[in-house]
Amino acid sequence: MRTSHSSQTNSRVESALASLCQAYAHRLPDKLARVEQLWHQLITERWSKQHLVELIRLVHNLVGSGRTFGFATLSAVAREFETRLNAVRVEPPTPGDPRLVELTSMIEVLKVSSVPAPRRDESICDADLLSARAVTAGGPIYVVDDDIDLCQYLTSYLTTRGYDARGFSHIGGMYAAVRRERPSAVVLDIMFPEGNLFGIDAVANLRALCGSRVPVLFLSARTDVAARLRAFRAGGDAYLTKPVDLDELAGRLTSLCAKTPEVRSRVLVIDDDLDLARHYQLRLGVHGFDAEVVSNPLQAMSKIIAFGPDLILLDVNMPDVSGLELAGVIRQHPRLANLPVVFVSGDADPETTAQASSIGGDAFIVKPVVEYFLVETIRERIRRAREVRHMIAAASQHQPGSNLANRRYFLQELENALAESTDSGPSRTLIYLTIDQFEFVRNQVGTMGLEALTQEIVKRVYGALGEPALVGQLDDGTFSVLTGLVLVDAADEQANLLRESVCAQPVEHNGHRLALSCSTAVLPLRASLRNVAHAFALAEQMVAQGSPRGQAAVSQAVDAPVQGDAHASVEEAVLDALNAYRIKMVFQPILNLEDHEEETYEVQLRLLDEAGGWILPAQFMPVAREHGWLQRLDRWKFERAIERLTANGRASASARFVIKLSGEAVSQGGFLPWFSNCLTSSRIRSDQQVIVEVEEADLMMHAELMLRLARMLHSVRSQLCIDKFGTTEHSSQLLGRVKPDLVKIGRPYISDWQSDRPTRERFRTLVHEACESGAQVIVEAVDTAASIATLWGWGVRRFQGYYIEEAHDELDFDFARAVKLRDGD
Repeated sequence: MRTSHSSQTNSRVESALASLCQAYAHRLPDKLARVEQLWHQLITERWSKQHLVELIRLVHNLVGSGRTFGFATLSAVAREFETRLNAVRVEPPTPGDPRLVELTSMIEVLKVSSVPAPRRDESICDADLLSARAVTAGGPIYVVDDDIDLCQYLTSYLTTRGYDARGFSHIGGMYAAVRRERPSAVVLDIMFPEGNLFGIDAVANLRALCGSRVPVLFLSARTDVAARLRAFRAGGDAYLTKPVDLDELAGRLTSLCAKTPEVRSRVLVIDDDLDLARHYQLRLGVHGFDAEVVSNPLQAMSKIIAFGPDLILLDVNMPDVSGLELAGVIRQHPRLANLPVVFVSGDADPETTAQASSIGGDAFIVKPVVEYFLVETIRERIRRAREVRHMIAAASQHQPGSNLANRRYFLQELENALAESTDSGPSRTLIYLTIDQFEFVRNQVGTMGLEALTQEIVKRVYGALGEPALVGQLDDGTFSVLTGLVLVDAADEQANLLRESVCAQPVEHNGHRLALSCSTAVLPLRASLRNVAHAFALAEQMVAQGSPRGQAAVSQAVDAPVQGDAHASVEEAVLDALNAYRIKMVFQPILNLEDHEEETYEVQLRLLDEAGGWILPAQFMPVAREHGWLQRLDRWKFERAIERLTANGRASASARFVIKLSGEAVSQGGFLPWFSNCLTSSRIRSDQQVIVEVEEADLMMHAELMLRLARMLHSVRSQLCIDKFGTTEHSSQLLGRVKPDLVKIGRPYISDWQSDRPTRERFRTLVHEACESGAQVIVEAVDTAASIATLWGWGVRRFQGYYIEEAHDELDFDFARAVKLRDGD
């Protein structure tokens, strides 16, 4: 009876697979016709990158699906065709290029190859395999490939091998399925319409959604080392090339599913009632959690560090140390600042619940605890915490576990330090450190050892710094330190300590000891330094001169003689650029971590000196204000921003522009009527594409004019943003009186909120009041992923600054990728 059932199942699956092969053969002429059509358009109409990318994708799919459905020759020809297409993609052809003739002939070879190869007289289904179903880790297998035919075929085949296989033709569909049910493994193509390596980029997002490490098996027609290395670095567990060997695919999946256990979320229960704590531990264990207990709150911190929980279940009422006090201590630890905490209490006193919320409590449960509610609350808080961590990592491109400043943020801080520099006295200093003979070091530790080496160097750098400093990494072997205000001699001593700390002990690697040497340069930030590029160029020059043949050395910048006052020379350069209208408009993205479709940019200006170098905004804005240029700059910026918005192009059509206006401009006679006419007569296609930004101090100084501006903006469906929100005593009143759509908070709150409790409380109050009024909050100049995570918990969703992205000439920031779109809808 059992054999009969297996035979019937075998027959049904064979019939389904045969139908898929027939359907593929039926659709193949249309696929080849589309290939020929695209190629014809490329060579006869115009060479379009978009058409070429689509053509490569279609041919790529033929490589993978051809042999699977019996067209082995077609698959081989398509592989060669794809290789040659990629070559002309890198180096576009010129008229008369012989490669065009060769590629055209290959189209005909493809069509001739569309005759299926004779199949061997054997079944791909095995009754024994069907009766003894494959053992998986308790979930389905997700197959993701934009080639619908191949996706269906692989899904059907894996079904014959005993897997619960489910197919998806786009990654978004897989994301939605993952939210409903965690897979045992994912079979994932690399190349999608969104990008040649889009499948690889999706792995981190997939595992963040799953909450654990799901095995990923990559499929690709690419056989190059670069693709394999990217897949390996992304955490791929296997890599199979197309056409897929079906037996190898099934074997790899069986191995991956069998060796990958479920990763259980960890919960630490802290309660002085040991019996009750063990009860929670037992019940959580039944629901799949790995729970441990601490009954003495004074021992909690050491247990948290050792156990590494995903969430803490914390009783509020405990002797010696209350749960609220312990939570405050936990939040002070940099590694635990964003660890979810769920409070449990015997009463729901409003004051207690408010205090729990103020110190970052994620939920508050009142005893007696309902088991189902407790489990779902814990599961949801852990899931949400993982998603937030993932979004932050995606947005900031910050490497977890590193104390290094994000490279963009470091450059922003260096730019600010240069703008505030003086000619004499203590100054902030750039210490430039390079590892000597780094290529030799790299070869010794290998690619996979670089991360550990970097972490060790950073550890030694921080160990040598006796005071807070900003440390960044420019490339694998080059680091930079931005000090506080110090005298040159003190900075020189710091550089010596850094060099000694980095080189004092050999680095351990694979049982071997590797000696390091390094070179440093000390560069006081003076007004004579025009910009960041100038500073780094000078530092590199000093290292090169002070470190012949890679020998460790310390070089100290000697203040270069400056003709006249340095500030005077900067002022002359600014006025020269303004009078010559060497003005450039750039765009800095404002990222909404909650909405990937929102594309918002702040429009900024840069001045160019005679050599084409940028003059810093902090340098030219005071000069422009002093010489009455602010009104002209604002008009110039606004006119060109509107022109850019109304220009043809997808980016302009979907973008929102934040355009800052000065109080001087708004108060100028005739400005508001001119401004209103520009808005109403423009051809802006979507609502709320223009957001006007004004500083809070200007709002107070020109109150009536600003109220007219606010009413006018709302009448034409534009928006108002208050910049430097919280810098006057009237912030709360402005929310009710002006009713801004957005507020922006930056310095001084970002500079001090981590170390100064009153500043932190004021910062949090500002965010709360703004959100309560309906205003969206933008925070700029954040410097760490942990800061973003904390602000997210306060209700902030929008972030701006070098930590997210620097300003660019074009509207080309990929907002969806930065947020790591999860639902794919």
